Amino acid sequence: MGLWADPRHGWLSVGGGLGWAYVYDIETGAAVATYQLGKTGVWPRRW
Repeated sequence: MGLWADPRHGWLSVGGGLGWAYVYDIETGAAVATYQLGKTGVWPRRW
């Protein structure tokens, strides 16, 4: 589990314990992206 806010882009990244990660728009709450993580659980911190 983890949270990471990117105020410069207005995104909130949320990593779950079941191998999925999500990116949301901070202002609207709308989903921006969904990622299925590999077995290593590597989550890119920058795009």
